[in-house]
Amino acid sequence: MQHAMAYLASSRDAQHVRIAIPEPSTTANILAAYEKALRETPQARLLLLTHVSNRSGLVLPIREIAAMARKRNVDGILDSAQSVGLLPVAVDNLGIDFMGFSLHKWVAAPLGTGALYIRRGRLSDITPWLGNHIHKDDDIRARVPTGTVDSQHG
Repeated sequence: MQHAMAYLASSRDAQHVRIAIPEPSTTANILAAYEKALRETPQARLLLLTHVSNRSGLVLPIREIAAMARKRNVDGILDSAQSVGLLPVAVDNLGIDFMGFSLHKWVAAPLGTGALYIRRGRLSDITPWLGNHIHKDDDIRARVPTGTVDSQHG
């Protein structure tokens, strides 16, 4: 998702800001780092959070950071590639607007499978898939290319 954020920044002429996680990490100093970054970047509109670090195993206090961002009208997107299947994840309790799942890691689904959570009421904020010619814009299926349909020839 980091690469997608960098692309989004360059394609929309937006600023891409990285927030350093303090070492050693505590909930208090992590929250302070995010509060400082949000305060110093008032133009921020989207915050990408990593639920569990693939390098250290650090679990970020997502609910608290998401609440902080929401107070400043900043949407949150959560990279949960390392958490889904490893930890109990109750999406509604995280306060996040969007969440990406990589299902091949802890769920052991086939490589390349994943999912995207979009908070109810936020679907219209996601541009429909360019190749969609079937579904109306208010239909979730307009956002996801489903690939080709398998057929049996007999």
